[in-house]
Amino acid sequence: MFVRGIVIACVLAVTLAAVPASAEVFVLHSGGQIEGLLVNRENKWPTEYVVRTADGGEITISRRDVKEVVRKRDAEVAYDRVAPSYADTVADQLKLADWCREHYLSAQEKAHLRRIIELDPDNARVRSRLKYKQYQGEWLTQDEIYERQGLIKYRGKPRTKQEIELIEQRTLTDQKQKAWFQTLKRLREELDSRDADKSALAREKLLEISEPDAVKAIKFYYDAENDKRVSDAARAAKIRLGYVKVLGNIGTPDAVAALVEYSLADSDADVRLTSVEIVGRVKASASTNRYMLALRDKENEVVQRAALGLRHINDRRAIGPLIDALVTQHTFELPTYGAKGPGSINTSFDKSGGSTGGGGLGVNTKPRRIRKSFLNEEVRHTLAKMTGQDFQFNQSLWTQWLGTQREVPTFDGRRD
Repeated sequence: MFVRGIVIACVLAVTLAAVPASAEVFVLHSGGQIEGLLVNRENKWPTEYVVRTADGGEITISRRDVKEVVRKRDAEVAYDRVAPSYADTVADQLKLADWCREHYLSAQEKAHLRRIIELDPDNARVRSRLKYKQYQGEWLTQDEIYERQGLIKYRGKPRTKQEIELIEQRTLTDQKQKAWFQTLKRLREELDSRDADKSALAREKLLEISEPDAVKAIKFYYDAENDKRVSDAARAAKIRLGYVKVLGNIGTPDAVAALVEYSLADSDADVRLTSVEIVGRVKASASTNRYMLALRDKENEVVQRAALGLRHINDRRAIGPLIDALVTQHTFELPTYGAKGPGSINTSFDKSGGSTGGGGLGVNTKPRRIRKSFLNEEVRHTLAKMTGQDFQFNQSLWTQWLGTQREVPTFDGRRD
């Protein structure tokens, strides 16, 4: 057996050395094919091919009859010539498979390994080379094992059918969202067109948008109009108002969440009011939670805007947090006048020769921070509307009244 293996290897080596540098397969339009060495290869644009076949003869083929010319490697030519001389035994098939692996003929290697499995089903070495594993008493490929486990190999990983569906859905959503970015970009450019009709049509198309996949793009372009570097603030606010209305058309949770933020932070009163009106129509629990959290904001303006939002939603869970926000304290930093930096000395005198501002000399002047209490009228109006009561800013009376109610709504401070 050892001697036969050496003989086989030698035959392959001699054959490989003897074959031409390359060979071709001429695939015909008729469905057949002819294999051999192209004799007239020096002609770059031949009207016919002259082919020397394995038996030494030559055949001429019209170029019009040839569908494709496939160049074969010398190892493939050598394999084709000697493979039929191998015995259909485990030993011979394994030797041929090993040679194929050494010469990077993977398809041929696998074919011989599979033949060995047919001859010797429990050959562990060959099973391993073919990536088979023992699973529940059977030899199975990894893909077959995944199938038994209810998994499918998808994008390089085993996944459940449900996971694959979610991935494909997310991929489709991403594609749609990217398409909306392009659409919004075009509409935004057309809004600035000098052609009044084109600009009006763009605005009309913008306000007709109702697809949930457009939300991400709309938020992006809203932020672009909210940039402090925008030169025409009034124009930018008008465009933001359009985006707000589109988000209202869509009405999905992420669209409404964006509107809540705009109602709290936008610099334009019309944009804020339109946002809060839309949020009030939806009356989402998550919106109530966000506004209640905003009642604790460090900026008093945000507290007042949050109260207005809660008034539109009219969710009784907000009564307790609103009572707490009737009077709030906020810290301010007062600027120092005249001081220009650390260690500066500030001297200020009026024209009559006296010092002004009670100042005299100020050494190492630092900004002063003060804390001020605010009576929040918007909070009070919201409480009055929601409860039918009005205890002004007396938090004790409000708390006593709330304690008399049969059902006291609570708020746990978490966002939905």
